[in-house]
Amino acid sequence: MKVKKALTHGYNILTYIEKLITSLPPDRALDIQTRLSTANPLVEIKKIIKYKKELTENASRLRAKGLQELIEIRREQGNQDKLASLKIIKFKEGSKKDWKILKQVFKNDLKSSLGYIEVPHEDADGNATSDPDKAKSWKCISDPETMESMIIDRNIQHFGQAHGTVFNNGPIEKEFGYEGSGPNVELLLTGKLDIKTLAPESDRGTFTLLQKLQSENKLYDINDNLSFYDFKQAIKKWHERTSTSPSGRHLGHYKFLFANNMSTIYDEANEDPKDSILQVYYHIAIAALNQGISIERWKQVITAMIKKAAGCYKINKLRVIHLYEADYNLLLKILWAKKLVWHIHDQERLNSGQSGSRSGKMLSMSS
Repeated sequence: MKVKKALTHGYNILTYIEKLITSLPPDRALDIQTRLSTANPLVEIKKIIKYKKELTENASRLRAKGLQELIEIRREQGNQDKLASLKIIKFKEGSKKDWKILKQVFKNDLKSSLGYIEVPHEDADGNATSDPDKAKSWKCISDPETMESMIIDRNIQHFGQAHGTVFNNGPIEKEFGYEGSGPNVELLLTGKLDIKTLAPESDRGTFTLLQKLQSENKLYDINDNLSFYDFKQAIKKWHERTSTSPSGRHLGHYKFLFANNMSTIYDEANEDPKDSILQVYYHIAIAALNQGISIERWKQVITAMIKKAAGCYKINKLRVIHLYEADYNLLLKILWAKKLVWHIHDQERLNSGQSGSRSGKMLSMSS
């Protein structure tokens, strides 16, 4: 509409064309400037606008083609680092487009609340069953209290699948405890614990696993210092729409502290009060971390259940999402996802088959 209005009334057309030319490759821009110097520039302007429209419509295809050409060039050059980076860029851009389409198709159903759930009813022989794998018929449950009770029972079973394994049963459980920490764990990791007292050599699987856990090399501690700068940068990069904080101090409270007030200029003599509030949040979190204290609101977690697939309400097909306090979740992200993972990556302690959270080793590209 802006283009048609400019063509009809003849105003601001030069500004529009100048902006258009600057967005084009140099050779193409020079060609357009030459054509505009002809006797009938209006005709040429219409052709240029048509050309821009064609570029816009084919932008995704041209981008994918350009990336593929760069990939082939890097492959011929043998530059594996840049080749891996280009493959990731191409994959992510393609996935982004696909997910955008899927989100548009399923947005209404995926965002809707759970009005009911489906639970196993009878197996193939008509007998009552609670096993989703054996169920041939399913029963709808819509009573909120019954739904809550069944989902809690299901989650207890789901998160208790380690029950009965070697680390949750027998002498290993007694030595290492429920949390998997303590002096005996340190002895094991430093190679000073006799593993034959925990698992006989005849149990090759467990015995080999314990051997692998014994470290011949020194395990270096990670740098767990968290600066105020790291704290601020992590909040800045965090998407505000992320669901957090059962207490109500959600991410928006932190994001607001980065809002600019254009009418006031802050300097050393006139400090921004929002920065002071953020400093308080930071020091509370760091003090709790350094002293090993769990703040009461950190102990409250919301367990949200969302559908894995649109239109599927089967209880075993629901995805569990835990919503933590924003500042607690922030500490986990920095110390675990950032510092710890990259620390063991630098020491080459990650198995070669580990694909997630590593540069050039995306899980979705592992196949």
